[in-house]
Amino acid sequence: MAGTPQDGEHVDGRPRAARARTEAAVLHALRRHGYASAQGFRDDSVIGLNRAELAEAAGVSRPSVSIVEAAFSDSLLDKRSGLPLRLKPGAGYALGVHWGTRHARVAIADLNGQLFAVRDGFEKRFSFREPPSPYLDWTADALNRLLLTADVRPEEVIGLGISRASPINKRTGVAHSSGLPNKEWRDVNAADQLERRLDWLQGIPSITDNDANLSAQAEHTFGAAQDLDDFVYVKWSDSVATALVLSGQSYRGSDGYAGQLGHLLIDWRENTGPDVVCELCDKNGCLETKVGVANIATQLGIEIDEEDRIAGRLLDLATHDASVRKRLEYSAELMGEALAPLVDTLNPAGLVLGGWLGSDIHDHSYLLSTLRRTLEEHVMGFGRGIMIRRPTLHRSAVHGATLRVIAERLIAWAPRAR
Repeated sequence: MAGTPQDGEHVDGRPRAARARTEAAVLHALRRHGYASAQGFRDDSVIGLNRAELAEAAGVSRPSVSIVEAAFSDSLLDKRSGLPLRLKPGAGYALGVHWGTRHARVAIADLNGQLFAVRDGFEKRFSFREPPSPYLDWTADALNRLLLTADVRPEEVIGLGISRASPINKRTGVAHSSGLPNKEWRDVNAADQLERRLDWLQGIPSITDNDANLSAQAEHTFGAAQDLDDFVYVKWSDSVATALVLSGQSYRGSDGYAGQLGHLLIDWRENTGPDVVCELCDKNGCLETKVGVANIATQLGIEIDEEDRIAGRLLDLATHDASVRKRLEYSAELMGEALAPLVDTLNPAGLVLGGWLGSDIHDHSYLLSTLRRTLEEHVMGFGRGIMIRRPTLHRSAVHGATLRVIAERLIAWAPRAR
């Protein structure tokens, strides 16, 4: 008979799709509660939600909560008769990797989104201008060490999240060539390359996104944007990018390239000469050639040895060098002008201004006020007075990579944990 469910389409007398939606709603409600309650890695003191609270948080009935409880008790959920329900923080773990333009970082998080000690690659001078092998080799070794010190077995890993300082195609996980000065990085699938170095990674799902999107996810979950469901995260470092969070969800665009402002042609009428033609987009006057931290230093003829403190060094020089101060003020004006269309078009509740230079200018009121003044000169009246916040997380990109894994892989992992 037409419309009659076939064998296997029902579970416990309910349509399989409806059962899956209920499971997802309940588990994600517990995930959000764990995020808000846990105080550290594998925190076993988290008080969960009682059945009525969980039903309300998930938007389901109490009998539905009981069905999910029965399905995942002793796996994802603690079996504690009559006590509040909570996710087992050690029922699975998410790995995160971040590759910046000058450094690398790895981390591991439990299901409550709490990070274990993060391993940083600052002892090595990484650069996207070099081949990818140093990044890959260091990352593979660091992931091995991280699992060992965190006492986590490979079979407990639910997924690997990879953050890269490049536009990422959301279907292939490969970086777009516009973010890669070295052709050896082009078409490199980071997850595939790591699997070749680590046998235990084979079969573990991976998710790759750009660092701005993942930083925004971390700031929305644990940082400066916890109370904002519509905001723009701005990364202002060597490169420039924004991440768009709309109605509480990351908006990545059709291919994954939404928010890439770095090669927007801006102030093109100024004759700045061939030395600022962008090596990535071949434009004279794209935003990154004007405001990118390394480009500013190069154009000012400033040699900086401590590459990871390049923004801080520029800001220190600006306190007694009028030419550096003027150049930074010019960059802040251009950033305000570039952000104005986003503010007008999206009407966000606020901006989170991060990245090496973006984070530091919060301590330099003349630059922050210059950016705000220019922004407000270019927006409609309703965009004036927008909140501009400083990020509160120091490792937002790698943290966001683990959070993306938990958000996207928890439901798929659940049957394995039963």
